Amino acid sequence: MINKYRRIVKEVRHYGLFEIIKTKATEFYYKKKLKKIGISYSSENCPVDVLNHLSLNKDAMLNQATAFYAIKRGFDFTGINYSKICLLDIGCGYGKVLNFGMLKDFKRVVGVDLDNNAIEIAVANSIKMKMKGFKTPFSYQNIDACQFTIPEDINVIFMANPFGKATMVEVMDKIIKFQQFYNREFFVIYSVPVHQEVLDCHEGCYKIFESFNANKTCSEMAIFKIRKN
Repeated sequence: MINKYRRIVKEVRHYGLFEIIKTKATEFYYKKKLKKIGISYSSENCPVDVLNHLSLNKDAMLNQATAFYAIKRGFDFTGINYSKICLLDIGCGYGKVLNFGMLKDFKRVVGVDLDNNAIEIAVANSIKMKMKGFKTPFSYQNIDACQFTIPEDINVIFMANPFGKATMVEVMDKIIKFQQFYNREFFVIYSVPVHQEVLDCHEGCYKIFESFNANKTCSEMAIFKIRKN
């Protein structure tokens, strides 16, 4: 009981009481909707040393689940109508962000992750949603982000601190080349933006939003617009 109280106090100090209330309420709402469909997420993560063995740059990170409140806020800030969002989640884990996209009738969702077990669970969850009538097309790949080819129709990329700086540099180079080839506008939503300086240094990549904790000491999410040439 004491530990739970201390955790609550720590969260309030970090995020602020109003943010905690909104986050908890939104999380409860969407978890309840997904639970009715039969969606579940594992509480266990693949060990980092196993993921690093698979990672080309040996800098994989544990899957970090982003709160539904932050997920919704990020997509809303892009200004793109949900029905027109083609989403790529790099480091999708068990598919939480993609399940949100399916709930909201995104045009298409694509997930990439190194953790094969997480991908299998994500696929199973998406199949359950399809069987319940959700029509958003989905696909997943168990592959290193450095080796993944970004699909042509993607207009929003989501990441939740999935890897270290070395991989981020390679992925960002891939994103910039994608923009240069197709020459159209799209967005990168970066939750827990530990290496956002990699995005900041690219010409044509503009930060349009950033949220912080209550004390303004920690960046929680950054959203970048990748503009046309």
